[in-house]
Amino acid sequence: MLYLTHERNRLMVLVLLALACFLWKPQVYAEESLAERAIRESNPDLCRQAREVCYEGEFEKSCISSEDMQFMCYRDYAVAKSEVTICDRLRADSIRGLGRNACIEQYARGKKNLEMCERLVQPPNPDKGRYEACIYSVQELRKAFSLEDCLKIRDSKRAYFIDCVAGLAYYNRQPSLCTEFFSNDLQVDGLGDTPLERCIKRVEFLGTLEGDPK
Repeated sequence: MLYLTHERNRLMVLVLLALACFLWKPQVYAEESLAERAIRESNPDLCRQAREVCYEGEFEKSCISSEDMQFMCYRDYAVAKSEVTICDRLRADSIRGLGRNACIEQYARGKKNLEMCERLVQPPNPDKGRYEACIYSVQELRKAFSLEDCLKIRDSKRAYFIDCVAGLAYYNRQPSLCTEFFSNDLQVDGLGDTPLERCIKRVEFLGTLEGDPK
């Protein structure tokens, strides 16, 4: 009788162990990205090991090229380590736009550092378009505009200067600036607005965005 009881207990233990093994699943940890490893080890050279990454969607397969992965690795490292010179390791911007200047612009935005924008008009690859975008977007992120900085992009063929003046008018509580700068400019943009109309609409949009119209 004692033997049977012992065997029954032993079988019960074996069943419980088998059940535990069946139900147990190893914990899955997110794989450390190449950029995270480079940052942790303070070794930007690791970014050279970037490889293409592909994702299977419901209807199609999407891939991020090794070139783009390398760009993101260097950019993230530069921002994390406050070393903008890391961007110089990248080639000149390609048609797709991911290169040295794109890295510098995104670094300036990430650090909200206007001085970094000036690197975009310096050799070896000056880029006026990215420079104008950088001057405007960094001020927008800081929610602080200055007339001096806006005037740097006054000759912009895009709307950056108009939007810059609008930001200056809104955040500095000077609504008359739109009229002062654009009252005599009757050129119409693709949306049918004159520079003055766009500037006024932008000021109104900022007020709505901030939830506190000025």
